[in-house]
Amino acid sequence: MSINYRGFDIHQTAPPSQGLIHLETMNILEGFDLAGLVPDGDDLIHLTVEANKLAVGDRLRYFGDPAFVTYPLDRILSKAHAANQRQRIDPIRALPLAKGRALPGDTTYICAVDRDGNGVSFIHSLSMQFGAGMTVPGTGMILNNRVGRGFTLDADHPNCVDSSKRTMSTLNCYIVTRNGRLQVVGGTPGGDGQVQWNSQILVSLLDRHLDPQDAVDRGPLDTHSEHGPRHNRQSRGLDDRKSHPNEDRTWPRAPRSRRSADRFLRRRRGRSGDCCRSGARCYSGRLR
Repeated sequence: MSINYRGFDIHQTAPPSQGLIHLETMNILEGFDLAGLVPDGDDLIHLTVEANKLAVGDRLRYFGDPAFVTYPLDRILSKAHAANQRQRIDPIRALPLAKGRALPGDTTYICAVDRDGNGVSFIHSLSMQFGAGMTVPGTGMILNNRVGRGFTLDADHPNCVDSSKRTMSTLNCYIVTRNGRLQVVGGTPGGDGQVQWNSQILVSLLDRHLDPQDAVDRGPLDTHSEHGPRHNRQSRGLDDRKSHPNEDRTWPRAPRSRRSADRFLRRRRGRSGDCCRSGARCYSGRLR
């Protein structure tokens, strides 16, 4: 599944992964002039977090194993829905966090690009640190226990446990193309932080025109309903207090003309970047 963001096609993993959160978040953010905001300032953080909250709410409300659940994917990923969601973002007050729970896990993300510009974006998880605690005889490969985690017992919920049903998972990774040509491959381990960090990386690349290393070095922010925001800087807009001292603040809207990400790509033509920070976040890109 994919969306178009400022002239770039972002491709993501389909349900029962939650790549749809990443895509809906980017759709919502597209309506704001993110490049005009202070880098890592309260306004940019507030917008990013609020857009993610709205997308997570849709995931929890509608999505489950597609073999069991019919969900309105086209509507959720439409520009019209993103515009409606965007109107719900208050510039001075945070939305309540979607109800959910953060689970520990053991995920590996790998990406690679060859000299011809072919790319692979791959993610795999054992779920818990030692998965199911069982190995495939003769291989040493540990089986995951993803199927036993992440379900709800609420019979009216689309992700309610059922026989042979696959649970919704946090796993997702992306590829960005333009006019059919590879531009970026990316992803990260990190549970529910994955979609949040993926959105932040692409905003840094496509809106702020940072190179891949600088985008990763900015440092991630993520927030969960169970334990609140986790970040190395204090930020407003993550609870129910006012986010800004100016109550009359309105958000800058994206201009009608397409933002010139072309300039970024031209500057980066023929250059590739690989970034890894102690296995905590991993991102690789090739821009042509």
